[in-house]
Amino acid sequence: MDKKCLYYTADWWSYSLCYPRELRQFHAKAVKNGGIPKEDPEGLTYVLGRGGKGKAGEAGEVTVKTNGETKFLVEKWGGGTICDLTGRPRTVEVHWFCGNNGGEGGGERIGGVREIATCVYAVTVFSEGLCRERAFLPAERGRGERVVCREVMGEGREELYREFRKRLEKAKLGEEEVYKMVGQGTEVDYEEVLVKDEL
Repeated sequence: MDKKCLYYTADWWSYSLCYPRELRQFHAKAVKNGGIPKEDPEGLTYVLGRGGKGKAGEAGEVTVKTNGETKFLVEKWGGGTICDLTGRPRTVEVHWFCGNNGGEGGGERIGGVREIATCVYAVTVFSEGLCRERAFLPAERGRGERVVCREVMGEGREELYREFRKRLEKAKLGEEEVYKMVGQGTEVDYEEVLVKDEL
């Protein structure tokens, strides 16, 4: 993604991410369905951060972070419009994730923009280009932990268990009560209980 703009609208605000220059927040003129939002010259507009190198951008810090099993790149941009609440320039973190353009073919898309602190923003961008790097591929779906099975009840013990259950029902006792009676913790030796005829 070079010298290309992505657009995103959420409620009152629209955003344009023109990489590697800047992320802008603005009130847009009425837009036809699916059209590109245009800044309303009479509305509010803020630069949330500038990328690239140079006096205005203060950019350059790029780190790799992890969210669960998913790795993503974080670029920190500074040099935004002065914040009226802090007196400092607005800043933005651009979070780059492997992803496609919502199933509509190649490219990039903005997944969301949020204010994570006063005049400090985070924008999530999904990029197919990042998917070329194996480390940034999403965790495989359906991949789980290896399940190791072990026998719970030995051969021939099923009949003992059925007899044990019959006696529980007849005595109107739950297994927890039997565990306490027998003093076996959470394991009950069904044969021992039946032989002692404790039920």
